[in-house]
Amino acid sequence: MLSLHVTLSLVGIFAGFFMVLTMLSAKQAKHLTVIFLFSTLASALTGFILPADRVLPSHIIGGITTISLLISIFSWYVKGRYGVWRIVYAVTALSGFYFNAFVGVVQAFLKVPVLHAVAPTQSAPVLIITQSALLVMFIIVGFALIRKLDFVR
Repeated sequence: MLSLHVTLSLVGIFAGFFMVLTMLSAKQAKHLTVIFLFSTLASALTGFILPADRVLPSHIIGGITTISLLISIFSWYVKGRYGVWRIVYAVTALSGFYFNAFVGVVQAFLKVPVLHAVAPTQSAPVLIITQSALLVMFIIVGFALIRKLDFVR
């Protein structure tokens, strides 16, 4: 089950990256969007069935990701991204992507020996700086996306 969870997460990250690039070019990427939304949602949901003896921070992030992606799916498929739903879609899709990437960075620092050596604890400065840079990058991309897609005048 773990390998399926990791595969879905990586597919979601890669599809999300290319989906955002396509959105920044003011084009629609229907196939990438479907792959991103459903692989990332499946990754979040499979995280809940991995063995754990208590609620972990990953479960909380998985819950937030699930809610974000369900709203994104609703705005894409039910509301067709009309009116305010364009903004809702952009924000929730990007949020789902961010949380998946956030967890990916944490897991990389836990599992990749070179990264684990420079940040053996979850509070190591290198990890905090990396996560902060990731957040800033997503915020910048979010504003660029909203401006590029003509959400804000």
